[in-house]
Amino acid sequence: MHNQAPQQMMQNQTSQGHPSGGAPVQQQKQNNQAPPQKDNSQQLGHSLQEIEQMDKSEQENILGTYLYDRLAPLCGGDVAGKITGMFLDLAAAEVYEIATDSTVFNKYYSEAMALIQQEGQEEQQDE
Repeated sequence: MHNQAPQQMMQNQTSQGHPSGGAPVQQQKQNNQAPPQKDNSQQLGHSLQEIEQMDKSEQENILGTYLYDRLAPLCGGDVAGKITGMFLDLAAAEVYEIATDSTVFNKYYSEAMALIQQEGQEEQQDE
């Protein structure tokens, strides 16, 4: 499995909105706490094997929609779109693991929020 750290994801990521491509992210103060742990493999509705057999756009649609819907209540739509885009830059198996394993989700969510907050601070310093 390809394991790319969120810092590397951030380098490849421009400001994005919803995974379908939306408005640029507006920096907001967000809660950097990870959500409670929960097993989500049944909620996704697809096995890893099924996901890997799909074309890239279908993978991104299913995984991106699922992750966005899970992230939006935690951090708001703009930030959820950016984090979803960061996650979708990873290999499908890794994104599936983020979507279905709450421990992995919590780790990546916390790291992505820290990067977004750091990026916001750097942008404020540049102004």
